[in-house]
Amino acid sequence: MLKHGRLVGLKNMTLYELYFQIKNLIDEHKDLRDCEVRLGNDEEPLKNILQVTFGEKKVIELNENFFIAKKPTIMIVGLNNPEEKYINTRHNVGFNVLDKIVKTFLLESGGCRFGCVWQKHEKLPLDFARIDGLILVRPTTGMNSSGVAVAAFAKELEILSQNVVVVYDDTSIPIGEMKVRKNGSSGSHNGIKSIIQELGTEEFPRVKVGIGRDKDVPLIDYVLGDIPENEKATLERGYNKAIDFIYRLKTKGFKGLF
Repeated sequence: MLKHGRLVGLKNMTLYELYFQIKNLIDEHKDLRDCEVRLGNDEEPLKNILQVTFGEKKVIELNENFFIAKKPTIMIVGLNNPEEKYINTRHNVGFNVLDKIVKTFLLESGGCRFGCVWQKHEKLPLDFARIDGLILVRPTTGMNSSGVAVAAFAKELEILSQNVVVVYDDTSIPIGEMKVRKNGSSGSHNGIKSIIQELGTEEFPRVKVGIGRDKDVPLIDYVLGDIPENEKATLERGYNKAIDFIYRLKTKGFKGLF
């Protein structure tokens, strides 16, 4: 990190990773006690800017365009409907899994006070986050058009379709359980149907989080219904199983996971 008074090894770091590296460096060296590092500035406190000051003097201010980040090879997509009224519905559990990864990272790294690391893409209808080498994606197109954002972003990042992992809800799986699948049809899920159409293939992995099914309730009303309080703890177990799989995928790759 620090070599002969210079910062090194920045090529594969994100702005957030550099922030924590510098913060640790300041904490470890008493002669840097007047130095302060923060994300954002006075005008835009949550903007993706890293600012380092020494006393009252600004030393450096970098934006995320300074970094030539290593391109990710695996994209994790969390399906959802982005509108406020759908946030707590069963149909949004795919995004909930990814959001939990983001929030866990922030909590463990001490970065919660800087807000969420989800960023809006400048041109495409999606939010994304880089967490510990993963590229997480939340389409903001609406569920039935998810593939438009996913295919365009995969093309931009040069990620192969077989490395696009989609996390979503499945009514055929009990609440609290999850299943993975290497490929296959869309079944009755319109988000998956859209991704197949836009990617032009069924050859992409899926992480299916169980939401169960109440046959006395019409399917559309069930998946778009709010998650009841008495189901949330059980559903969290499914989230955690999906997250465990994602981290195993990150560390071990696809081999032996399907």
